[in-house]
Amino acid sequence: MESLLSIYVRTTQWTHWRNEAERATIGFDTTMHWILMIPLMAFGFALAVVPVLVGMMHDRKSFSEATYRETARTVDASDDHARLVVAAQRS
Repeated sequence: MESLLSIYVRTTQWTHWRNEAERATIGFDTTMHWILMIPLMAFGFALAVVPVLVGMMHDRKSFSEATYRETARTVDASDDHARLVVAAQRS
């Protein structure tokens, strides 16, 4: 029959080995987590920010007053047309 002391030693050693194995696994899991997550976060950030930056650069590059002048001319023409319509209705 096995003595209580030998059972105690065996179980405490097993507990120690199990804790060491768990500690090693936890470290591995945490390391793997960050090895995978850091590139994924960088990719997600680039996916969100790069289109915004490209759009801003495109807006700056294609900015010109010509489109605004043309819009103003169209608005003036429609105002003139509206004035003519109102004058024709009154007469």
